[in-house]
Amino acid sequence: MAGVAMLSFVPKTLKPLVAPLLTIPNRRHYRGTAKHTLPLIKERLALMDRKDHDSTFDWQEPNDYISWHINLAKSTNTPRELDPVLISRRLLPINFAAIHTTVFTVTNTLLDLVGSDPARGYIPGIAEECSRVFASEQRQWSKPALARLVRTDSAIRDSMRISGFMTRGMLRKVTAPAGLANEKAGWTLPQNAFVGTDVYSVHMDPEIYQRPEEYDAFRFSREREDFEEKVRERENRGNVVGEGEREELLRLKGMGLVTTSETFLPFGHGRHACPGRFFVATELKMLISHLVQNYDIEPLPSRPKNKWFGQNVIPPMKQTIRVKRKADDTSPVPNAEMDGKAKGAGDGDGAA
Repeated sequence: MAGVAMLSFVPKTLKPLVAPLLTIPNRRHYRGTAKHTLPLIKERLALMDRKDHDSTFDWQEPNDYISWHINLAKSTNTPRELDPVLISRRLLPINFAAIHTTVFTVTNTLLDLVGSDPARGYIPGIAEECSRVFASEQRQWSKPALARLVRTDSAIRDSMRISGFMTRGMLRKVTAPAGLANEKAGWTLPQNAFVGTDVYSVHMDPEIYQRPEEYDAFRFSREREDFEEKVRERENRGNVVGEGEREELLRLKGMGLVTTSETFLPFGHGRHACPGRFFVATELKMLISHLVQNYDIEPLPSRPKNKWFGQNVIPPMKQTIRVKRKADDTSPVPNAEMDGKAKGAGDGDGAA
């Protein structure tokens, strides 16, 4: 991303000269990965080709990106995309998008939680929920179980709202020859212009979010938990849940982390919303759950400030938090020192 940002300031005529210098680290990273990925890709191409031509060949094709890529290239008759080097290069931006964004998000969530007033009970509330649901599932996470972590979901969602790393989103290029006209606002964008959404302003709009400058871990779960409790009480008294209550519950479930809208845009919105957000939500919930169940976390005096990098906002890369393994920890995690530090996203160790 640093290379992309710097190249944006370079005149188009000079980019062929400057880009090879700016991308030296990228090529170094590629060489480091290619020695692992290229042999695997070449082997997969050979095995899939053999299976296509030999009906007696007993081999089960792995269900992963490499197989998807090869099958798509064959179905669309795009021989160039069957080049092992090209496939290995395609893997890099996919891993970048999946790993860096997740690390930024979980780091921001942890800093928002430990930087909040302990009297609000955010971490104990999330720990109670995770322990309760985890125990009810015989200490084995499942998709339905993770869906019940409404406090954890809310804590991540409001962190993505207030501490998101993108200040603008849904960037689109105008392709229509006549441009794109907004008659109501009175402007026209020419062909090849870019248009996007000011995500930061939407997320900080007081007409949309009450006290938008304040992190509220239970902003999206509080109303849902109260409503679900009332429904349970009605059911316990033998009353039937009405259609209106079902609709209200669906509305409240729509305030979950993976639900995009015109007022919640970290994953984009509409047809091109991030398809990986469901996986990301599962991953983040399990990370937060493991941490709060197995460690006591020392609060910070205040939330460390994020840093602006161009149009992006990144968490403080050298910030640390102090954690202590809980005495009643029964998880299969290997023993570690009782007192230690969990580093931020840029220090290599990851969060917790």
